[in-house]
Amino acid sequence: MISAAVLAASSSSDHTILQNIGEVVLVGSLAGVGIAIAFSLMIRGFLVAGTARREGRSGVWAANAAMGAIFAVVCVAAVVGAIAVMLQH
Repeated sequence: MISAAVLAASSSSDHTILQNIGEVVLVGSLAGVGIAIAFSLMIRGFLVAGTARREGRSGVWAANAAMGAIFAVVCVAAVVGAIAVMLQH
């Protein structure tokens, strides 16, 4: 059960708490969707590049390998950035 002192202390900052929770939910959702899309595009790029390489289509291979590499860098940068933010707070 929540004590009266805790309720009194939290009532003045309810708006701030709800605002912080909303921010965490929004940023977390956007980051989760963004990372999922980036990871999917990385996998697709590498898979199509592999198929193109076996079929001898060098232009398609280069474009898809570059796409896979770019999105691999995006995924690694997102993870490193998230770890840096967690270590700051």
